[in-house]
Amino acid sequence: QVLRLDYARTELSGLNLGVVPVFLLEFSGARGGERNRRNTEHLLAVTRLHDMVVWPIWCDGATVGELWRAQDERFGIDEPDVTFLPYWEEPPAETDAPEVLVSGYRRPGLGMLVVSNFLGHEERTVTVRPNGAVLGFERAFTAADLLTGEPIAVEAGTLRLDLPEGRARFVVLTEE
Repeated sequence: QVLRLDYARTELSGLNLGVVPVFLLEFSGARGGERNRRNTEHLLAVTRLHDMVVWPIWCDGATVGELWRAQDERFGIDEPDVTFLPYWEEPPAETDAPEVLVSGYRRPGLGMLVVSNFLGHEERTVTVRPNGAVLGFERAFTAADLLTGEPIAVEAGTLRLDLPEGRARFVVLTEE
């Protein structure tokens, strides 16, 4: 692990400074390197966990673009009523795996979870229990994969997610 979470929270996140941080993904610099989907997804698992914007250069730009489009179209990430919910404060969800961290965003009637297996060195299936109070929900909710729009089953207020090794799943919650 090259990027430590405490460093990301204090030095790279703009929450403590009031600025919008832009993270430059440099896989072996301008001369090439592993600018593939897997490496880009790995760094998105930590940058989105900390509400960092990624400059899609020297990485797999298509992967970054897919996430940006989905956040805009399925959640409205750029709307003025969006609030970031960091994992190190009152997290928007709990999981049954301590290595899996969850940050999120809320808007009236909507939530978006960043369920990150950034620390994990293996694929895993986790149970995720969204915190309705933190998300601003007063009623039950439905869930869908942010990138595909596919519905995710919600049973007794929990979701089961398969997480790839070192990467994240992005989930949109809609209050019923």
